[in-house]
Amino acid sequence: MSGSLFDLRDATRIPAHDPIAGAGDAIPEDPPEHPLDTVQMQEQHRTLMQLYAQELDRQRDNRLQMAMDEDYYDGIQWSAEDAQALQERGQNPIVINHIAPTINWMLGSERRTRVDFRVLGRTKNDNEGAQTKTQLLKYLSDSNYLPFERSQAFKDAVVAGIGWLEDGAQYGDDGEELYSRYVSWREILHDSKSRFDLSDARYLFRSKMLDVDVALQLYKVPDNRRHIITDAIQDGLHYGLIGDIADEPMASLEDDFSAFGHTVRSSSVMHLRQRVRVIEGWYRVPEMRTQFYNGPAKGQKFDSANPEHLALLQTGWSVIDKFHMTMLMAAFTSAGLLWLGESPYQHNDFPFTPVWGNRRARDGMPYGLVRQLRDLQDDVNKKHSKAQYILASNKVVMDDGAVEDENVLAEEVARPDGIIKKRKGYELNLAVDRDLAPAHLELMRDSARMIQTTSGVTDELLGRKTNAVSGAAITARQEQGSLQTSTYFDWLRMARQKQGEKQLALIEQFYTYQKVVRITDDRGQANYITLNDPDLPESQIARSRADFIIDESAYSASYRQSMVETLGLVLQRLPPDLAAVLLPMMIEMMDIPNRDEIVKQLRTKLGIPDPDSDPTPEQVAAQRANQLQQQHAEEMMQLTQAEARARVEGLQMENALKRVQTAGQRIEAMGKAVTAAAVISNQPGVAPAADQMLAEAGFEESPAAVQAPDMLPPAAPQADPTQPQPGVNP
Repeated sequence: MSGSLFDLRDATRIPAHDPIAGAGDAIPEDPPEHPLDTVQMQEQHRTLMQLYAQELDRQRDNRLQMAMDEDYYDGIQWSAEDAQALQERGQNPIVINHIAPTINWMLGSERRTRVDFRVLGRTKNDNEGAQTKTQLLKYLSDSNYLPFERSQAFKDAVVAGIGWLEDGAQYGDDGEELYSRYVSWREILHDSKSRFDLSDARYLFRSKMLDVDVALQLYKVPDNRRHIITDAIQDGLHYGLIGDIADEPMASLEDDFSAFGHTVRSSSVMHLRQRVRVIEGWYRVPEMRTQFYNGPAKGQKFDSANPEHLALLQTGWSVIDKFHMTMLMAAFTSAGLLWLGESPYQHNDFPFTPVWGNRRARDGMPYGLVRQLRDLQDDVNKKHSKAQYILASNKVVMDDGAVEDENVLAEEVARPDGIIKKRKGYELNLAVDRDLAPAHLELMRDSARMIQTTSGVTDELLGRKTNAVSGAAITARQEQGSLQTSTYFDWLRMARQKQGEKQLALIEQFYTYQKVVRITDDRGQANYITLNDPDLPESQIARSRADFIIDESAYSASYRQSMVETLGLVLQRLPPDLAAVLLPMMIEMMDIPNRDEIVKQLRTKLGIPDPDSDPTPEQVAAQRANQLQQQHAEEMMQLTQAEARARVEGLQMENALKRVQTAGQRIEAMGKAVTAAAVISNQPGVAPAADQMLAEAGFEESPAAVQAPDMLPPAAPQADPTQPQPGVNP
């Protein structure tokens, strides 16, 4: 788009605090030529109208089918022609709705297993601010009744194929500044060639009927431009008029319908409520923009008037020029533009989040679970109608003239106690096809069973009695059905993630002032938190960055219950101390009130830290003391082991010393013994005296020295003392 258009866009953009109201404040009341009436703006209006009409034509057939899907869920399952034919033959168009219980089970499962969320800081310093943002988002969820709005969008996804949630800012209305609400799929036209998350979508249109006086005040249309509203008026005499800017699903909310689609209008009452269709278009245009290359504001558009951006530049962070798809917003009627400018939201995304059901592969069109069940449901209704007709009708085969009055015959045949008179000699037989009725009823039951098989919502999931006897068989069928329907819950989880990211960006953008909000916990206790308190840095919403995280992924109540039962059987086989550690994990899987509080109390009682929360100062101190105690115990153990080793080494040295001393004593004793032996050998007479001295001293002869006579060595021959001995001087 040209530079002049961007200049005009900047000149007419609304204040950042107010995305809708006050759109005309920057425009003079009576300008020579209104900026939105220039030739360039008229060309822009024609382009938007062409995109809108092209997408409307592309989705028209599928949107009609989506409307029929909702009719089938609501019990409107007979066409006007078939219903009229049944009524003409005396039958009411009875509907045996097997689709509604199937859809209601899925809707009930979503309501029963609503998941929680939390916000995590991107850095360690952002953790305290992330906790404040988590509490603020929970407060906004309660204020906007978001769980109920989201359930309505999920219903649209399951029934029609796609649901929508809107998140934005408002000013001047009662309630919170940020809102989250459900939007009917009938009002939305999205880029059908885009991805499921709309990340590459070029446009999205929201069409809505407004009262004329509301539209004039909402967009503050000056008197010289009132024709933009009045030329597009559809007054009460033309309610439901389908032109180039609306299809039947869009116009259905404006029409009055009878039971089977015939429009009912009263000519005696003058409709004075004038309405106008206003289209809100969000679209992306390519441009080069200056944005932060790094730092805490990475990816954000640089604003030279923002002191925080200037401070970031002074601290060393850099900016670059980069290709970017910028989001614009235009409000218009079939007669012209009401407003045009940049998106007031800094997240640069559509304010609408889709909740998908199914998406057709060949053209990307959405469809829900009902689309696959409609033929089977028609078969159930028609087979029941045929069986009822067979059982209630009679055929008469007779000769011409068998009765006087055939009308009387017809009345009597229709009566259960009728009396039929015929002329003698004429044939008259009642031909009934009673045997065909059971066949039609059996086919009807087969179609009803096929509805369960196709949808995955079986009797086991519905809690009905089946032929499955064992608990394992019931659990297996429940798990199979839960897996078959898990796609819808997975799309809902993705939508919650996308919506949460947008909500987080909105509170970081718009909650810049001091505010006190009340948070109610699961026990009904009220806690008050202060936002943007100058004395509390963690309460500054815009100073920290965080990420939105979904807490849980299990959506099927029956599947979760079977997992709890399985884990309970495992805990019964574990030792008590190990089972106590796993008990809080099992309770977290249960769908019971105050579940988090029960788990918290159990972990506190068992001394198990919470893995999802930061430790408190007391826990940090206790953990530090425990570490010091363990370290001291390890040091004492090491010291004890060292002392034991030293004691063992000392004993070993002492024993070695004793062995050395013993060896010396033995050597000394042996020397003395050798000397004594020499003396005795030279003086044999001394030996008896020595033995007597040893005996008196208490010396006992070693048993080894006392040997048997046969073990003693042979005695040496005694020398004759009178003869000279060798080596002895006489």
